[in-house]
Amino acid sequence: MASGARVLMDSAEPAYAPRGQDDAAWVRSVVAAVRPALDAGEGVLGWLYDARDTPHVMGSPV
Repeated sequence: MASGARVLMDSAEPAYAPRGQDDAAWVRSVVAAVRPALDAGEGVLGWLYDARDTPHVMGSPV
């Protein structure tokens, strides 16, 4: 498997890790895990979406 694909596969671990942290910290850990495979020099972004009130979905960068 190519190294980029391996990094993406490895990123599943923090995505499904026990959530002993707040949502923003969790997203940051997932973004940090996928950065080596996805960052082509422009950075990688992570967003949280609150879709509990679907007519008014809110997003916020972390």
